[in-house]
Amino acid sequence: MPSTAKSNGSAEPKSVAAARDDVAAQIASLKDDVASLAESVGALATAGATAAKGSAADTAATAQAKAGEMGDFASQKAIETGARAALYVREKPLTAIAIAAGLGLALGFATAPRK
Repeated sequence: MPSTAKSNGSAEPKSVAAARDDVAAQIASLKDDVASLAESVGALATAGATAAKGSAADTAATAQAKAGEMGDFASQKAIETGARAALYVREKPLTAIAIAAGLGLALGFATAPRK
C-alpha cells in the first residue's frame, strides 16, 4: 500500500491528497458555473423587464387613445342632448317650465332639513 503517512498521522496518503485536490477543483468549477448562471439569470431578468416596460408603454398609449375617443364621444353626445333639450323647450315651453318646477320642488323636499 503506497502511503506517506507517518506514525503521528501528519502526512496523508497520496490518494487522499489527490481526492482533496479533485474536490477543490470541482468546487472551483461549481463556483464558476454558479457565477455564470447568476449572470445569465440577471440578463434574462433585464430582458424581461425591458419587454414588460415596452408592453406597459404600449398598453398606456392604447388606453390613452381609447380614453380620448370616449371623451370625444361623450362630448358629442352631450352637445346632441343639449340641442335636443333646447329644441324641446322651444317647441313646448310650458311643459318644460312645469318639468323644471316639478324637479325643483322634488329636489327641495329631498334636501330640506327634517324637524
